[in-house]
Amino acid sequence: MNEELRSAIRANDNAKAIEIIATGKVCPEQADDNRTTILMLACVFSLSDVALALIATGESHPEQVDNDGNTALMFACKTGLSEVALALIATGKSCPEQEDEDGETALMIACKTGLSDVALALIATGESCPEQTDANGEIALMFACKTGLSEVAMTLVIQRCIDSGEILECLDDVWKVIIELDKQR
Repeated sequence: MNEELRSAIRANDNAKAIEIIATGKVCPEQADDNRTTILMLACVFSLSDVALALIATGESHPEQVDNDGNTALMFACKTGLSEVALALIATGKSCPEQEDEDGETALMIACKTGLSDVALALIATGESCPEQTDANGEIALMFACKTGLSEVAMTLVIQRCIDSGEILECLDDVWKVIIELDKQR
C-alpha cells in the first residue's frame, strides 16, 4: 500500500493519495532507502492535503529524520507549507532543533522562506535553538532580517535579551535589528 501511495504522491495525484490514506492500510512511519517517509514526500511535492491527512492519522512520526538530516517540518518550511508546518509543530514531535546537512534548523528555513507564522510558532515552543549557527555561521535572526520578517526578528532579539538577563545591555541589539530591517525596505 505504501508504494501505491508513494506513486500517487510523485504523480501529484492528491485525490488518489487521500483515498489510499483513508483505507487505513498505510504505514506512514515506513521510509525508503534515503529514510524519506511518506509524510516527508508529501511535503516535498507540496501536497498539503495529503500531508495533513497523514498527520491526522496520528501515526506519521514527524520526528523521523532522512539521510540528509531533514524532517517533515523542514520540508514543509522549504516548500512554503505553513499550514502543514503549524500542524507538525502542534504534534509536539516535530524536532525543531534538528539540523539538516547544511546545519540549518526549521526556524532558519522558516525565516529564509518568509514563513513568519511558522517562525513565531517555533520560537514559542522554546525548542527551536535560535542561537544555533548554520554551516555559514548564520543564525535565524540574520535570515529574519534578510527577508524582512520584522516581528520575528524583534521576537528573537527580545528572547535573546530575556535569556541573557541583560535587558538594558540588549538595547544595542534592538537598534541594530531596527537599522537592518530598515535597510530591507
